[in-house]
Amino acid sequence: MNPMTQTKPILLLSFLLLLSSFGVLAQEQDENGKWWDNNLTFVVTKDQLLEFGELSICVFDTSRDMCVQNLITPFEVLIYNKEGDQIWSSLWRGNNTDLKFSKELPDAHYIIIRAKRDFVINKRTGTRIHQKEPMEIKYTVRR
Repeated sequence: MNPMTQTKPILLLSFLLLLSSFGVLAQEQDENGKWWDNNLTFVVTKDQLLEFGELSICVFDTSRDMCVQNLITPFEVLIYNKEGDQIWSSLWRGNNTDLKFSKELPDAHYIIIRAKRDFVINKRTGTRIHQKEPMEIKYTVRR
């Protein structure tokens, strides 16, 4: 057998392992085996709430300045008008981050997006990645 043929699978496997390790650079494992990453937050990536009742969010890694598509967590969305009155609330499982509400919300002024747990789950591995507190953001709706 050709030695070059034998090394190709090893090189490919090494490359894939290296590539997959980039997803855990900001994470640290404690002495109990728990993974931690306090660099995660929610970010609104598409805001069409007023016109179409649509909003897209992602779990964002501030240390890498990017959305991490394979992390999920259940969350709630609370929508308030200009006077500070809550006009909408909903719970989401976290599998889908393209949110479609049953109607447009022209009175929406700001939104609070709050994780229901103090961890996210890596969809590929099932690993829980803990945080010191649940993620939460306040977002002012685009006008």
